[in-house]
Amino acid sequence: MVKLKYIFIVVVLTAAAAGAYPYFFQSDTTRIQKQIGRLAEMACKDGSETELSAGVAARKISRMFAAPCRIEAPGYGILRDYTPNDLSASIGAVRRQHEEIDLVIYDVNVTEIKENTADVVFTAVLTSMPFSGHSVREFHEIAVQMLKSGRSWYFSDIRIVNVLEK
Repeated sequence: MVKLKYIFIVVVLTAAAAGAYPYFFQSDTTRIQKQIGRLAEMACKDGSETELSAGVAARKISRMFAAPCRIEAPGYGILRDYTPNDLSASIGAVRRQHEEIDLVIYDVNVTEIKENTADVVFTAVLTSMPFSGHSVREFHEIAVQMLKSGRSWYFSDIRIVNVLEK
């Protein structure tokens, strides 16, 4: 009876260690891919949201970016550094102008990881429905440089490399 108890404890501890291993020992590539996935998930908006929930969502998204974060989108006339507060205000304004927002990320390719930086390229599909009523669907190739702080990765330099045709 006592041996069965010890065997059960060993099995439970082994299962717990096997389950915790991927969480505590993730590769940087995995952490970067998850951070990009979280950004896409948090950017989405279904239907109307209150001013408060739009502000909360904007603040959560802005915390994923380094201070300052350089954003370069030549097709939109954007080339500047943003602080987290600037990003939060801009994100909040965009969320208030759109009834629905959907961001889907494809083909995440971590091209180079150095000690505290990583270069990433991916394809983003942005679908939105502004309150004006004209649906928008855009395809972009995006190059991102990310900075590592502790175990977390933050967006520090974002460039829209190419606006892809449908």
